[in-house]
Amino acid sequence: MEKIENLSLTPSGNVFYTALVPGNISGMSITATDGEGKKYIAALPTIMIEAGNVYVAEVTLKDVVPTEPIDVDQYASTVEIKAAIQAIFDAGVTEIKLKGDLANTGMGGVYGTFAENTQITKCDLTGVTGWGTPATLPDRAFRGCTALREVKLPDDVRVIGEYAFVYCVALTAVNLSQVTRIDGSAFYECTSLAELATDNVTAIDENAFWGCTSLQTLKIPKCTRFGYYIVTGCSSLTRIEATAAGDFVDIDDVGRTINEAVFQNKFHSGEEAFNSAECALVLNADKKEDGSAVPKVSNGNRWSSEYIIWKSIGFQ
Repeated sequence: MEKIENLSLTPSGNVFYTALVPGNISGMSITATDGEGKKYIAALPTIMIEAGNVYVAEVTLKDVVPTEPIDVDQYASTVEIKAAIQAIFDAGVTEIKLKGDLANTGMGGVYGTFAENTQITKCDLTGVTGWGTPATLPDRAFRGCTALREVKLPDDVRVIGEYAFVYCVALTAVNLSQVTRIDGSAFYECTSLAELATDNVTAIDENAFWGCTSLQTLKIPKCTRFGYYIVTGCSSLTRIEATAAGDFVDIDDVGRTINEAVFQNKFHSGEEAFNSAECALVLNADKKEDGSAVPKVSNGNRWSSEYIIWKSIGFQ
């Protein structure tokens, strides 16, 4: 994104005017400093009037470091909010808080507001509304945010979308206590993630925790629906507590028992692989060999597949 520093702006009330050389105006942000040394930013110009060979831009300045959450509803477009947020990051701010309608944040997708942003470290979304039905963090919401450490979600979010945190290698904290479903590859290669509170998750789709090499314990007390390879590459995982009662079934076909690949590796091998032989498993007592639910334990330390041997299997 092109950025112009310390423009000479002509004030008229709380609106400022400046001349911009024509170019990729839609990808421009502006910073300025007032007489007291306070920095401001302007997002995309809200009005542009062609005058000869220049554009005259009308902009309203906003603080670089907002004391209040950034209200995305005050911007004319998602392009404008993206520019405003990027200007904040460029000013050295790495923690951000948003409020307003989710549709106006520009989050999600390959080119979303935060896609591949390497500056953001914390993001508070508790003031954002309009998450849809069911309330869902958009697919690829924080794709490639390699410095992101913490995300705060509102209590009504129920679903983590596909690839929502893909390649967030610094992520250590995100509140999931209210979440009921984790979609495919949601935490793909989140290599710093050591633990998650998944108390209400009932469904986990394929590759959800692919390559989460720091994940040590996975507690899923209500989960009964699973996709394939959910812990592939979780090389530090030494305890899984899957203690929900009832049959464990395929996430897309509730009439079919979970596939044996759920707790296997897809492509990982050697030291990079999840090793069930080093992982203690805790199940509901209805999964015992003489229990009423499937899949049942067999031969003492085999479960979900005759080829998967667990370090130990306990019940509660």
